[in-house]
Amino acid sequence: DGTMKILIATRDGSAVCFDETEVRPTGRDAMGVRGIRLRPGDYVVAAARATEGKNVLTVTERGYGKQTPIEEYRVTARGGIGIRNYGLTEKTGKVVGMKVVGSEDLLVLTEKGVLLRTDVGSIKTCGRATQGVIVMRFKEEDDRVISIALAEKEPEPEAEEDAE
Repeated sequence: DGTMKILIATRDGSAVCFDETEVRPTGRDAMGVRGIRLRPGDYVVAAARATEGKNVLTVTERGYGKQTPIEEYRVTARGGIGIRNYGLTEKTGKVVGMKVVGSEDLLVLTEKGVLLRTDVGSIKTCGRATQGVIVMRFKEEDDRVISIALAEKEPEPEAEEDAE
């Protein structure tokens, strides 16, 4: 509708947030426009609609993650190198994925095939440049997160009444 903002995140912890009106309509055969300027070796891991009042959930390959209020991502011009999205260290590893979240469940998949489902609300809300908290611990030291996804919350099981 012309009022949305787009958020793009990279593997090396940068992000850019810009107005959708900065992307001009193009034909099917066109190359499009640059969303974010990448540093050597970096690449885009996610793009999402930046909805006000929601949080940006970012997860790294070593199982760390955090939520950051979308309001902390200032709107800039598209095509720039962006702002810091994650305070990466050797302990956290690189960014695997980013999602704009409300009250969903998070699914985390590892290289060794382990799948974790957790409530997004259980992940700490931090600033943009922080390291976050442990979202997933690994049984094997050489395992790493390869993908994240969102799922609807599982319904709470209804309490069974005792038959008298």
